[in-house]
Amino acid sequence: MQIVKWGILITAKIAQKALILAFERAHNAEVVPIASTSGKAEEVANIFNIPSSYTSYEELLEDPEIDAVYIPLPNHLHKKWTLEAAKYRKHVLCEKPATLTAEETKEMVSYCREKKVKFMGKIQFGSGWWFNDHIDGMEKQMKDLANVGVLSHFIGMLTDSRSFLSYARHAYFRRILCNLLGEWEAGYVPYDEKFLLQKVRNMKMRKSTLYKDKNEG
Repeated sequence: MQIVKWGILITAKIAQKALILAFERAHNAEVVPIASTSGKAEEVANIFNIPSSYTSYEELLEDPEIDAVYIPLPNHLHKKWTLEAAKYRKHVLCEKPATLTAEETKEMVSYCREKKVKFMGKIQFGSGWWFNDHIDGMEKQMKDLANVGVLSHFIGMLTDSRSFLSYARHAYFRRILCNLLGEWEAGYVPYDEKFLLQKVRNMKMRKSTLYKDKNEG
């Protein structure tokens, strides 16, 4: 079994509390180095028994042992370091929101394809969930997803899971998405049965499974 060797850019809490622990439990993943410009990389590496640490992100990306990088940097730095990682032929897992605009996403996805590396990110479009409570905002969000070719991976709307209105927002969003799927059925766009089935599975099965696992796990 191939072991994917990961590098982590920054010692953010989400990396320490979630991803590093997840990599430790995985049979096919290993965190090799971690980097931080604040001088905390060595300390975190010692806590989690990570073999090496760097004081700059460039040094980490130059490490030939690394297959992929996890980027939980501040949002405005995601694009810069995703492109840098791709330049060094590293696969990228980027924390959400992966980009600040749809245009940035197009550029990142295109460059990663050019360099033949995988780009994995939680892509969040538009403003916060409170601006997506109406049909125009929701339809725009779906069109933005479709324009960059990631609509088929969509599993739910941008919302605040802490809100008691969260489920109602998701239900409303699903109804609007069903109208979009109905346009496929009505022939407004080329019919693609495989794509339709994938969309329905994502919205009904996968989302409910993720929610169930989160609340029972």
